[in-house]
Amino acid sequence: MSDHLFRRKLRNGKLSKTLYCWAKDETGKIVKRSTGCTDRAAAKLYLANLERRFADPVAAAAQSTTLEATLALLIADREALVRAGKRSADTVAYYKKKCAQLRAHFGDDFVLARLTAQEVDKYIDARRAVGTAEATIAKELGALRAALRIAKRRGLWAGDHRVILPLDFSPEYTPGTRWLPEPELRLLLGTLTEDRAARVAYSVATSANFGEADKAQRNDVAGRLVHIRGTKTAKRLRDVPLVFPWQEELVAYALEHGKGEGENLFAPWPNIRRDIHAACERVEIAPCSTNDFRRTTAHWLRRDGMPKEIAALVFGHKGTKMLDEVYAVPDGKEALDWALRWFSNDRGKPVGKEGGRKGGNGRTRRTDRQQKGREKRPLGVPGPGIEPGTRGFSSHVHGSGWWPQPSKRPDQLGRAAERHDAGGKPVGKKRTA
Repeated sequence: MSDHLFRRKLRNGKLSKTLYCWAKDETGKIVKRSTGCTDRAAAKLYLANLERRFADPVAAAAQSTTLEATLALLIADREALVRAGKRSADTVAYYKKKCAQLRAHFGDDFVLARLTAQEVDKYIDARRAVGTAEATIAKELGALRAALRIAKRRGLWAGDHRVILPLDFSPEYTPGTRWLPEPELRLLLGTLTEDRAARVAYSVATSANFGEADKAQRNDVAGRLVHIRGTKTAKRLRDVPLVFPWQEELVAYALEHGKGEGENLFAPWPNIRRDIHAACERVEIAPCSTNDFRRTTAHWLRRDGMPKEIAALVFGHKGTKMLDEVYAVPDGKEALDWALRWFSNDRGKPVGKEGGRKGGNGRTRRTDRQQKGREKRPLGVPGPGIEPGTRGFSSHVHGSGWWPQPSKRPDQLGRAAERHDAGGKPVGKKRTA
């Protein structure tokens, strides 16, 4: 036993083939273990590892830390940040969702010391095999990276996440371009049941996302301001002004048809993505998502001349970057429409080309008719300045009869939707199955 290795005597009097070892733990107590090896060289490696673990308890803990425990530390860390006011409660829900995927693949008993680049690659391949988007996999790897950094800082893991995780796994983000013209929104509202049509109308009018619409209450609407209970960032908790008539019409529509209990404006909607896609298929328009409703808001606001700095406040953004790159990006045809609205006066001529008398300094003075026009301009409609003047949005004053009544049955079109095609033109009554 000079090398701390020995064989045990069996009941039949023979020595075991398996080698055993002994060593002193951190308290000085002698501990005997089976090496599970029959080869002496392999048994010596097991013994050496055992002695290192006894000599360094922190390293020993790192050898037994599970992925489940590491992910639990990540969730606890994010919850602490929420309590400190540095993160939104939605952040915790986000990480719980990503951690659930990691646990489902690796298992709760997976020891962190076994995590290698090969294991991560297997995870990526498995997620791709079930059709998971690259952006979603990148988010899950981000959650794993955050958990490993916490474990390393606390001495529960001795590895290096920069070696284990892929360096170039950051798929380029391609923002969506789908938004709904008014005829398509009418068709969609007409085929949805009351509460769901009301929620869609509310989202388009106010830019509220799915979670914000979930929290909407009737007393959030106060005149021409709607309080949005956003939690993602500090600016998401905001008051949205109802500047244009279509906003007021859609909010009134939501108040009329919302079926939430108590103060809640809307009832829960368990599977909104599936139901919206089914509704789009029924009225034969391209599929859309809840984020496309926010994109619709942005396009309509910018179409009617709202400065993007104000539109950014409506969306709860710090600046205009998201509008410029994601939410309000016009295609060529739409850009032409915006330009004609922004830079044309009542007679269809470009702004600034209308005749006026020149003063002594050579600058064009406003005619009496132009001056009267400025005085009669209603409040809330900005005049020409850095942003072009809002022209033509009054054509979108529809009145309460324009927006269709919701469907009483989810498998049939609403009455108003039956009487109009995708272009908004009246048609004969459609037959329903």
